[in-house]
Amino acid sequence: MVEGYEAGGGEHGGRYEELAADFKKLMEKLKVDEDGRITMDGARYVFLPQDLLVNRIFVSFLRVIGPTLNTIVWPMIGFAGYVVARQLMSEGAPPEKIIEAYAKFNNPRGWGLTEAVSFDMDKPEAIVRMRNSMFARGVRESVENVKESYPFYTCPWGHVFQGAIRAALEESGRQPPPLTYTETKCEALGDDCCEWHIKRKEEE
Repeated sequence: MVEGYEAGGGEHGGRYEELAADFKKLMEKLKVDEDGRITMDGARYVFLPQDLLVNRIFVSFLRVIGPTLNTIVWPMIGFAGYVVARQLMSEGAPPEKIIEAYAKFNNPRGWGLTEAVSFDMDKPEAIVRMRNSMFARGVRESVENVKESYPFYTCPWGHVFQGAIRAALEESGRQPPPLTYTETKCEALGDDCCEWHIKRKEEE
């Protein structure tokens, strides 16, 4: 059962204390078998530092694939958001609170402090904010001028949360419309946080 998926109030509002408690619960789920495999809930886990995963591997990847990052790679990541959302709802998270539940799931895993600013299933429309994003900070630390070097750059989480919203709409018996998002702020580009506005795609 997913409990306490409310985002918390205010700039601090106990969220950092909640994060520490959630991380402790997460660590208690980790198991190590006699062959040295680390698992949690039956799935195998590995730990990679930001410097390796983002600053080196992903930034090198970014140089090679260029703008196809947004047209091919990030849309595929939306499926991960869909799968995680289905898992959270199977554990008790209500569809109308899926972004809050996703934030609570995400935060102790180190991707960044995620906050569901708003979510309206009827529109559908959501605003999601992340501070200290591992992706955005890693790119910013590795590239001198991200906007100049990679003007097409956006973080992956807009697609992830689109996937989560599609799963929530399906769970509530609705047909998900085409969705789009705008990353209105990005830490990689110098903002104090990353923020995504997700909404129904307008007909052309």
